[in-house]
Amino acid sequence: MKKFSYLVVLLLSAACLRAQDQPASGQSHEKVYAVFVMNFAKYIVWPANRTSGEFVIGVLGSSSIMEELKAAAAVKMIGSQKIRVKDCKSSKDIDGCHLIFVSDSKSSIVPEVITRVSGEPTLVVTEKEGLARKGGGISFVASSGRVRFEINKTAIEKKGLNVSSTLANLGVVVED
Repeated sequence: MKKFSYLVVLLLSAACLRAQDQPASGQSHEKVYAVFVMNFAKYIVWPANRTSGEFVIGVLGSSSIMEELKAAAAVKMIGSQKIRVKDCKSSKDIDGCHLIFVSDSKSSIVPEVITRVSGEPTLVVTEKEGLARKGGGISFVASSGRVRFEINKTAIEKKGLNVSSTLANLGVVVED
């Protein structure tokens, strides 16, 4: 069983690295972001009370990542949980989400989102560089034609979530 667990981590790491090497202009960035988001969810250790029922991924703002996530959710699971992708029109719709993806079009309300989920084990992932430094959990960064991400371990851990070292090592660790 230990060898199997190691193999799973190794395969997920390879998938994440493969997604990082995709040119931002090659595949649609939404498809690459969706791969990342699914892997982020797998590399976070969720509290016991969040590991049953559906795993809810909220998408705040208009983004075609919604369709990519729905396609992935139809065939994948997070641990033993089925995935439901929720269309969130405003920050009031994000309650009950495990992970919130905030599109660039809604990046101005990230502080409101962070406040709304304070004290909740909710991972906030943004599409705009620098928002991880402002209390978000993970922010995508496009550099040299590649998609990278910033990760704020402190902000994530304050929410009662644990970041695997594999995930932390794949991103650029930032602080508030």
